[in-house]
Amino acid sequence: RIYGRTGVWIRRRHKRRFVPAPRQQCISWKAQMGICASEYMGGPDEKRRNEKVDQDLKEHEEREENVLKLLLLGAGGSGKSTLFKQMIEIYGSGFSKRELESYTPLVHSNVIRSIQELIKQSQIYAEKKGVDFAVDKKLKDICEDLDDLNHMDENKLTEEQAKQIASLWADPGIQATFEMRHEFQLPDSAKFFFDKVEAIGKPGYLATVEDYLRVRTPTTGVTEKEFLIEDNKFRLVDVGGQRSERKKWIHCFSEVQCVLFVCAISSFNQVLYEDSSTNRLVESINLFDEICNSKYFAKTNMMLFLNKRDIFADKIKEFDIKVCPALEGFKGDTKNFKQTTEYIRDCFFELNKSEKTVYCHITCATDRSNVHFVFDAVRDTILKQSLDSAIPGWQSP
Repeated sequence: RIYGRTGVWIRRRHKRRFVPAPRQQCISWKAQMGICASEYMGGPDEKRRNEKVDQDLKEHEEREENVLKLLLLGAGGSGKSTLFKQMIEIYGSGFSKRELESYTPLVHSNVIRSIQELIKQSQIYAEKKGVDFAVDKKLKDICEDLDDLNHMDENKLTEEQAKQIASLWADPGIQATFEMRHEFQLPDSAKFFFDKVEAIGKPGYLATVEDYLRVRTPTTGVTEKEFLIEDNKFRLVDVGGQRSERKKWIHCFSEVQCVLFVCAISSFNQVLYEDSSTNRLVESINLFDEICNSKYFAKTNMMLFLNKRDIFADKIKEFDIKVCPALEGFKGDTKNFKQTTEYIRDCFFELNKSEKTVYCHITCATDRSNVHFVFDAVRDTILKQSLDSAIPGWQSP
């Protein structure tokens, strides 16, 4: 049996007969025999399809070259996703009524989980530290009713339940427990929602934009959004900050023009959700060290956002920042906002072992004007550095 270019010659009893092979098999034989399979170009229709694919790929590459990719990184609870949502509100198309409707059940869920956590912690503190943390006996039945609620249910709070939560929130024992919130896991937005819980419980309540920004929903996976700002296209990428989510980060590392690293400076006296033995600010500092000095970002712009400045400003009036192991060396006034934030900033700056410059901004992700101002500065810095990279010396006379 001898293989030919388009079939097989078979010899039987001194006779030779040529058997044509199917077209696809011929191509396979060509490849096996070292003959370039690209000789087969197909018919006119296939050629047109190939040309169309090539053209589409070329256009896609050209579009991608003009997109500035910004990657949001940081530990869980740093406010990355709030910043991401605020950017949608400021530079994107905002939020439709349908989107806000979809978030209304999450607002109710946040309220239920928060009040249940306070009830549980109130009982624990009352046993450990005394009656100052105990709920009034008249509210015992309300505690039991609220503790039985399933925060996973899609059913919304009733008006009666909302009133019960409002009365419990006003209880001195619950307020005393709330003051100890740095010792357990309670969303930063709890007070915001408790203060308006009766409005939330009314029939037909629709989540507001501020609700949408403040509602606690841990990010899983990768979320992207593109913005067009003064003819400059930006792609903002948000990823989950919990340790279990970080293995997915590497898939987002390519073609990044700038990393926006977000750290909640207010977390200096709190521990991680996923690890009660690790201080949150220490975790952020260690994570920044890994990201800033990563080979993937050796030449990538780095922006440090020290977030939740409003909560931090209130906290330092009561708590010494030196309770955080990373801040034990602070020598200044622990109640001075400028001194404390500058020291924390320098703790991050000292970790930069590369030649790139790290820019720092003190932010509050729920403050629209602050985010708008900060991102305008970030945008100008990125565009300037992009020009420096593409046209060295473009500012020289």
